Amino acid sequence: MCISCRTRESQNDLIRLQSRDRHVIPFSGTGRSFYLCQTCASNAKRMRGIAKRLGIENDALLTILKEFTTHGEN
Repeated sequence: MCISCRTRESQNDLIRLQSRDRHVIPFSGTGRSFYLCQTCASNAKRMRGIAKRLGIENDALLTILKEFTTHGEN
């Protein structure tokens, strides 16, 4: 489920990330994580809200999401 819009989608269609020490990183395989759908990941207003909720800078979140969309990682 996307943490932003609460839409249920297949895990393969979602972006899996985790927050560690006020940094958003790709899921490392251990610890807690969260999912974002592609629609919310491309919505600047939603990204500002998520960055604020996680206590990180919006630019850092946008950078990691750009890497995911260009490299196709999940």
